[in-house]
Amino acid sequence: MAIKWQCVLVKTKASVLFQWYVFKGHQQSFFRRSLGLNFGLKNQKIVDGEISIDLNEFNNLEKLLHEKIKKERDFLSEYIADCYKYANLLLKTSHQLKNQSYNLISNSHLLDLYLSYQQAVLNLVPFLNSILVLDTILKKEIINYIVRDLEIVDKSKQEILLNKLLIPNKNSFFVQETQEIVKIALLFQEHKKADINKHVEEYLDKFAWINEIAYVGKFLTKKDVYNKLNKLIKEDIPEKIKKAKQVNTKKLIDYKIARQEINSSPKLIYSIEKTQEFIYLLTYRLDVFFLSFFIAYPLFAAISEKLGLSVDELVSLTGDEIVNYLKGKKVPHEEILRRLNKYALILENNKFTLLSGSSAPTVSKTTLMENEVRGMIANRGRVKGRAKVIYGIDDIEKVKLGDIVISPMTEPALVPALIKAAGIITDFGGILSHAAIVSREFGIPCIVGTEKATRVFKDGDLIELNAYDGVARKISK
Repeated sequence: MAIKWQCVLVKTKASVLFQWYVFKGHQQSFFRRSLGLNFGLKNQKIVDGEISIDLNEFNNLEKLLHEKIKKERDFLSEYIADCYKYANLLLKTSHQLKNQSYNLISNSHLLDLYLSYQQAVLNLVPFLNSILVLDTILKKEIINYIVRDLEIVDKSKQEILLNKLLIPNKNSFFVQETQEIVKIALLFQEHKKADINKHVEEYLDKFAWINEIAYVGKFLTKKDVYNKLNKLIKEDIPEKIKKAKQVNTKKLIDYKIARQEINSSPKLIYSIEKTQEFIYLLTYRLDVFFLSFFIAYPLFAAISEKLGLSVDELVSLTGDEIVNYLKGKKVPHEEILRRLNKYALILENNKFTLLSGSSAPTVSKTTLMENEVRGMIANRGRVKGRAKVIYGIDDIEKVKLGDIVISPMTEPALVPALIKAAGIITDFGGILSHAAIVSREFGIPCIVGTEKATRVFKDGDLIELNAYDGVARKISK
């Protein structure tokens, strides 16, 4: 069957190494080991920052997972338990690597240590895309139960109910980080002479990795944290905390009321409870990769020093190339520098192709001459604001309080921009997407899955976002 490419994310920043892990870990041997599934993705690519999948393969994966759910009553529970198991194994491996002594270490010993990290990463990778497919399956299943058991056929009423029910059962790292920095800022604001250095160090121990995505970006320093605090103390922090508590209280009240509405459908309750776990796992399992890199950084630093490279240059290699480099087979330094500038990684029929520099193709982005988009309601509300199109962390600074963030698909590093936004609109994503979760956590009107918002809106457009009807449109300036 011919490959049916579909772009799923636009202009993401990812190191060659992390993207190689993602493609390698979705091959059949890892699906079989981690999920017990006789399945693998043979076709994936990232070209000019655009990640594409083979839609045929994902349709097959959806059918396979749907059958597993129907035939094996405990499949979802086992899936969740296995995801935590492999995440914990990766973190445990990373901590062991952090505590190694790297003085006078041999190449062969470094190779063994690196392979232990790589294996732990690849074992967790199958949970990256499979959870997105399960999102699709569960959404269909939940809607079916709502129609069958509750006799709610109106789509807007279904979305209202789902928005109230689908809240995470634990605070994600980005919520914890936001709460922590606001707490320190309040102490700083109320007690100007207070010694907050200890609090800043504790914050860094937990969250120094938070802006590093896919092994790209810098870990936070004390200077970065104090810059954050100096910006925060200019705001009305007690009011900020009060609003957050109001949003959380309303969310919990809405959930309790909605939970009563579905008591007559045990199967719907079961699906909702599993989906709540997935909402947390969606960000957690991705964050674990980035946190593990931060923890195991001494290993990467030691390998880089041994090979005469910077860490940024090291993660511009594939896993196989790192292994070969430690065995004496070098990649030309000019090639590494070209990859730092631009690369394309293509997996077709299980064969990798890596292009760099001018050899890597460029994807042109077509602007659509349209005035509105429609999407799935992630959090209800109606707002007006100026559009700010953001693709990554480099775009955060242009977002001002009250803007409407337009993005292909949000990620944890974008949270500082998202929590300033009056509204959020994404091209991709569903009820478990990062944007949907953030919008519900912070009470921000949001629609997701519009497919084309970044091609319809541009910076400065005045937009009305109606997240009651799932539509956003340009209005006169």
